[in-house]
Amino acid sequence: MCPRNDRLPRLSQRSDQFPAFLGETSSLYLDAGVEHESSADIEQEKIELAKTYLAVKADSPFTSFEGPKAFEGIYSNSCAYEIVICSLGSGNKYNVIGKLPADPALEDLAIKHFSRHLCNDMDLARKEIAKMDQKNKELKLKRASVGFEVKL
Repeated sequence: MCPRNDRLPRLSQRSDQFPAFLGETSSLYLDAGVEHESSADIEQEKIELAKTYLAVKADSPFTSFEGPKAFEGIYSNSCAYEIVICSLGSGNKYNVIGKLPADPALEDLAIKHFSRHLCNDMDLARKEIAKMDQKNKELKLKRASVGFEVKL
């Protein structure tokens, strides 16, 4: 979560402020402040849905940028994701202020926490993430076939 600079102490305790930049996929999330009882199977399914969602979004991110020189050397060969720290400045603009060296335990914790934001309507989450995943697979196949045709 990227807190507003002027509300850092309060926002870190207010998990209902999940970023609005999630756009069209925001219907997949619920307020983090609402506690939900779930079985271990449902929790594991939420984690798998989150991993699928994140993999799809890695292929079509909200934004991308070249990391600053200060990020050089802060990488992990054992993790799929890097953790960038940002704050929310004026005009709803995110300010990148740091990067954590990722490790498997931190990555697992972040994904588990992220998965808790999935919609409590698991049928909707399954359906929407499956659609996103299928569309992403089709785009990859299309790109691969275009690349293959060009090589001939």
